[in-house]
Amino acid sequence: MNLIQSAFDNLWAHVTGLSKSAWAYFENYVLPVLKTDAGQLLIQLAPIALSVVTQVEQNGGLPNDKRDAALAQLKSAAVSAGINAATSVLNTAIENAVQQLKASQPTATNSVASAPVAGTPAA
Repeated sequence: MNLIQSAFDNLWAHVTGLSKSAWAYFENYVLPVLKTDAGQLLIQLAPIALSVVTQVEQNGGLPNDKRDAALAQLKSAAVSAGINAATSVLNTAIENAVQQLKASQPTATNSVASAPVAGTPAA
């Protein structure tokens, strides 16, 4: 790889937050899906799914119960918005929203680092 290409890759990673391998995954797998009808549905469902998943997560519960609640709520909201999507597309929208929600939360290492060490007085 030449110096210019390497510099461009580093700049791209810095600007987008995507490494070259993450960009390759997006370009080769995600982008083609977004160009399909299902991809267009996912784009329309994304904000609705994020809202639903956030609400379901706040309500708590067992993972299977949260998944079922999210699917039922998203299906209802999609129909209300005039979006007719297959269950597989709804499930994908939910999973994308879950990943987005997880990515926006502090990492476990950050929360662990701020917790007092066992046997030491809390500050």
